Amino acid sequence: ITSGSTTINDNHSGNDYWLNGSNITFTVASGGVVNSISGNSDAAVSGNTVTINGGTVNNADTSWIEYPAGSGNWVGKPNLTGGVSTSGAVTGNQVSITDATLGGDYPTVYGGYSRAGNVSKNSVIVESENPNLYVYGGSSETGVAGGDTAADGNIVTVKSGEVYYVAGGSSTSGDVKNNKAVIEGGTVHGTVYGGYSEANDVKGEWGHGLPPMPPFPLARRMAL
Repeated sequence: ITSGSTTINDNHSGNDYWLNGSNITFTVASGGVVNSISGNSDAAVSGNTVTINGGTVNNADTSWIEYPAGSGNWVGKPNLTGGVSTSGAVTGNQVSITDATLGGDYPTVYGGYSRAGNVSKNSVIVESENPNLYVYGGSSETGVAGGDTAADGNIVTVKSGEVYYVAGGSSTSGDVKNNKAVIEGGTVHGTVYGGYSEANDVKGEWGHGLPPMPPFPLARRMAL
């Protein structure tokens, strides 16, 4: 899919939907079933809106591959995301999860994801009972998550329901700036971060609604 609006309201359980463009609206409504929502563009991606409202995503796990092969460097391929790029900037995408069924051992939703580019202004809103769900507003392996002002940050808002882990913005080796995690209601069973980086600076992050919790274990992530 490269443009326009698509609504799934019946069983497409064998279908993987690739959002390889900008300003796409994609909805999985009640009764709708898809396998995954991802992308493989190397260009900038912006302005997409993904809504799961009573629908099902069978494979919401992040797929992890060793890249390059034999390097020991593991990179992700999201299977539930608003926007994804291998190397371009991913900006201003939104995912809303409401009364959704999300399959997988570690279902994970990203507002925006880029392997090597910057991610900013992406968001996820959750109103759904998914107690093992990992939620990222924006995530990059090597790029910057967020930006120099509050308006550039990625944000996760949990309004109700259950999730396991929340990070407004994260980067494996890039800077993380001005991201937010807002817990308005519901339950987070694990960790909440405004922003998280495994290697670089974390600045201007805030999480509202829960006290700090222990760091996200790298060992679990690498084992996915």
